[in-house]
Amino acid sequence: MTCGMRPCLAAGKMMLGALALALTLLHLPSAYAEEHQLYTSSGEIDFEEVYYFAQRASNAYKADAAINTLDPGVSWIATPGTTDVLYFIEHDHDSRIHTISVRGTASKANWSLDEDTAGIVDAKAHILVHRGFQSAAKMLYADLKQHLNRDYSVYLTGHSLGGAVAGLLALYLHEDGYKIAGVVTFGQPKFTNEAGIAEYGHLPYLRVVDQNDIVPMLPDTTKGGQVKFAHLGTEVTILSGPYYAFLAPSEATKLSLESFEHDAVLSSVPDHKIDWYLANIKDKLQRAQRVDYADRETYVVRHTRGPEQQLQQKTNFNSQQ
Repeated sequence: MTCGMRPCLAAGKMMLGALALALTLLHLPSAYAEEHQLYTSSGEIDFEEVYYFAQRASNAYKADAAINTLDPGVSWIATPGTTDVLYFIEHDHDSRIHTISVRGTASKANWSLDEDTAGIVDAKAHILVHRGFQSAAKMLYADLKQHLNRDYSVYLTGHSLGGAVAGLLALYLHEDGYKIAGVVTFGQPKFTNEAGIAEYGHLPYLRVVDQNDIVPMLPDTTKGGQVKFAHLGTEVTILSGPYYAFLAPSEATKLSLESFEHDAVLSSVPDHKIDWYLANIKDKLQRAQRVDYADRETYVVRHTRGPEQQLQQKTNFNSQQ
């Protein structure tokens, strides 16, 4: 077939444009994800969206009946296996979105998972992971896959142990070809090492850390101290009032390798509670102001919230009491 030079160039440009659009769409989890961007590379945070996920992380601590009344989109609630980790799935069929919320530490069985810090190479993700969190993630993953539509994008969220398990679930889903629209965790402990982060650093991952929370600094190393744990993803530290600090993934990972030695003395276990996260994020809904991470101590408020040694006996991080 022959054609004049100008029409051929026009047709070629159209084909290249269509190809570029197709390639772009392949890398976008969904129209919803594009319209509801949680953060930008320059450090702007959509705190309304962050609050939305924090509410779900909090709701995961509630009883099944209460979770069912929260949103008509809740389609599945389960506590599979022997790890006593509850999760629930919401479906948004209009936007073609699944949201998976995982409960954090709420029982002695959960504490046992937290404390099992041995490093083990995960057979699915092919990276070193925290054995306790992995055991929960494997049980949840075996249960939840049957409730997902491969044509839907997936968001995952959780607080504390729930955040670490949500992070591992995101890796498993990614390996099986699901589209990860975003992972948003609150007070999440570390679950892999620097090599694991290099493998999965491309995933859209946002960690929210309260100004005084010590748990995101833990665990420092695998059992026996052979390998340093590190954090995956972008980090936003929520400070007092409207203030917050932002770390790009590479900065956040580097800091997480050093944070225990640098900041543990300034941190608190009671500040790990999900209710304090909700209150601190809510302070930023009307106005949020980013400050330099190096200056964050200026905007931190220290709190006294009762004896920390009693916290493990209560086990549930969903209460301010």
